[in-house]
Amino acid sequence: MLNFLHSLTNAGKHILAALPWAQPPPKGLLALPTEILLLIMKELEWDDIINLRMTCKTLHEPSRSKDVWTKLLRRYVQYSMPTPFILPRSLSQCSSDAIEGIVLKSQAELVIPNGSVWYYDLNLFSTDVGSSTQAGRPHLLLESPLSAQEASENQAGVFIAIDHTSKLVNASKNPYKVLESFNLAVTVTIMPAGISSIAHSFQVWRVDVVTNASDKRELTGIKALRRLSFFKDTACIIKDISIHDIHLAYCLAHPSGTTVIVDWCSVNEKSATSDPDFPRCESSSSQVICFF
Repeated sequence: MLNFLHSLTNAGKHILAALPWAQPPPKGLLALPTEILLLIMKELEWDDIINLRMTCKTLHEPSRSKDVWTKLLRRYVQYSMPTPFILPRSLSQCSSDAIEGIVLKSQAELVIPNGSVWYYDLNLFSTDVGSSTQAGRPHLLLESPLSAQEASENQAGVFIAIDHTSKLVNASKNPYKVLESFNLAVTVTIMPAGISSIAHSFQVWRVDVVTNASDKRELTGIKALRRLSFFKDTACIIKDISIHDIHLAYCLAHPSGTTVIVDWCSVNEKSATSDPDFPRCESSSSQVICFF
């Protein structure tokens, strides 16, 4: 009999706990109506909403609202996502999960595996962010040097170096020299599937600062319109590159401490491994090799 009464008492406690009126009243954020929670979430960032979703069941449902993710998508399209942005279908036909996936993918770390080079316009202090469609967006500077098949079969690594000082060496005595152009070195590295060698393509580009046609000639971006040099090397593993004037240097991972310096003008359109007139030297540790 005592066991029966004990079981009956426990069952009663579980039933009472399941009744809504027997639950303790929610406090703080959980006490707000769903409509207010949705308004709050629309003003948050995507990662804040994901964090709220993981806290409790009460916030889980509103965190999946289509209205919330649509508001975030419209905001990111206006300020930070690459344009033109093309949806897989009309926004009205996209589910909440689909819109959420688009937002999360767009806000993930920018990884470009095809060897192309992009830049951001971060001049937010002189830009009206509220009305600008350019501030904070990535812009394509250089197309990938890989063919469509190479880009689909391989993931490319990119090294970048900027020469923004050599053009100022012989500048006028005016200390407020305006940099209107600079040289950009880009090395795209790929390791084809099933092949042990690594292929490096080296490019040197002249990059010009672009201004608008107004009297103030305000800066609007940069453009790389002229490729000055292109050559290849496959007999090394590169750790870093540098460029100054007509010299491009690349530091080798093996042998350790070896740096190759190339006159990029003289090796244009050549290959270090297949072109017989491309100068080469045997390398050793802590050695600088110059190609002229």
